[in-house]
Amino acid sequence: MDLASSYLTNEQPRLALRQLQAVQDLADNNPDYHFLYGLISARLERRQEAAMHLKKAVHYQPDYAQAWNNLGEVYASMGQNEKAREAFAHALKIPTYLTPEYPAYNLARLYAQQGQTNLAVQSARQSIQYNPGFIPAISLLSNLLTEANQLQEAGDVLTQGLRASPGNVRLMQDLAENLLRLGKQAQARQWFERIAHTADPQSEAAQVAADYLEILPY
Repeated sequence: MDLASSYLTNEQPRLALRQLQAVQDLADNNPDYHFLYGLISARLERRQEAAMHLKKAVHYQPDYAQAWNNLGEVYASMGQNEKAREAFAHALKIPTYLTPEYPAYNLARLYAQQGQTNLAVQSARQSIQYNPGFIPAISLLSNLLTEANQLQEAGDVLTQGLRASPGNVRLMQDLAENLLRLGKQAQARQWFERIAHTADPQSEAAQVAADYLEILPY
């Protein structure tokens, strides 16, 4: 199982699967075995198989929060939104889960895809409460607020995110573009200049910053 996990980490899911199949008879009632099998199957886009093994993982260990979260992700990828919501909510109820920001964020994405903006905002905020530096939730919340024309609040979320993760270029770009929407060109220019000095010169963020710096006034 350790070797299978190593193969999966190194993006070799088929070799990982071969290792698990070799110990199937010995590990069939082991929740970690089924969790790993579910991750591998999901990576191979065998979603039904992934769901089956992740359900076995939580059957053998009902407080297996990671398995619940990944089961929710598999259900979401299959379009089974209600089952996905229930799995994410179950993961959030487990008090020993060390990274509850993930199911909260996954819930926010699910609600956003369904057009339930208020619930999406609520779940994204919950994710950030668990981990103030969790970039995916910060970006999602700022986008939701921007779409709702709550520009100042979106900017506040990005500013708070940069306090927790000061060097994050993605948040810098989002904040600079938010400032442009608010008509604050001078402040936006400062952030684009910071991106130009921070980001990889070959990156998309650096190119976007360079393009804006050509047209923004000093």
